[in-house]
Amino acid sequence: MTISANRSTSPRSTKALSAGRVDGKLYALSIGANSHVSLYNTRLFDAAGITFDPFGWTYDDLKRIAGEVTKATGVFGTDDNTADYQNFSDYVHQRGERLFDDEGNFGASAETIADYFAIWADLRAAGATLPGQVSAGLVGAELSNWGIVTGQTALSYARSNQMVGVQNLMQDKVGAAMFPNTPEMIPGSIIQPSQFICLSRDTVDAEAATTYMSAFVNDPQMTAVLGSERGIPANSQVRGAAAQPHRNRSDLGRLL
Repeated sequence: MTISANRSTSPRSTKALSAGRVDGKLYALSIGANSHVSLYNTRLFDAAGITFDPFGWTYDDLKRIAGEVTKATGVFGTDDNTADYQNFSDYVHQRGERLFDDEGNFGASAETIADYFAIWADLRAAGATLPGQVSAGLVGAELSNWGIVTGQTALSYARSNQMVGVQNLMQDKVGAAMFPNTPEMIPGSIIQPSQFICLSRDTVDAEAATTYMSAFVNDPQMTAVLGSERGIPANSQVRGAAAQPHRNRSDLGRLL
């Protein structure tokens, strides 16, 4: 399969390609895959004696773990994710509902909304998360202000590719877990495109534009520089380059 200027997409995952299609037409290329994750401070979890299944835990486990971490370390066990639309959207889908239907109408039931808010209300009532007024001020905060980074909390919620940036801001080792499952083990995290890159129909230099696009998805050197900052590459032929350690901004600048 090709896009403009004969830039091949053939080694790429068919699922990654389908994510950029609308009505069968390819409008955008995913430059990586990510997932929503729970990032936790391993030192604080170890200090509290926490052991858990990062793939199989539930929201009840979250409440228990956050309370135990708070009690053992004096650090709030988790961020308050009440106002996080991504976590809320995932929860709605876990309950078998859709955030918006095909006509664009809001699709979450009142019961699901109440249950989601109750999760975080229970954590606040238990003193296992930041006070509401503090959490409200952190909605949409930069990574440097996240609870896990500032030491206010032991657990923050993110996209998987943001783990690199969070770890670079911390001395303690960061661990990763899925967003919590439902009691029926419906997962809270799914694989999704991290970012799309598109070619404008009005471009004046399709060759240059598609060369640039191709580098993001096909060039091992570009992948080695970016690592997993933009998600896991969908191109199996360059994916291994993401693990190479010699990544820095000056390298990226030379490539671009």
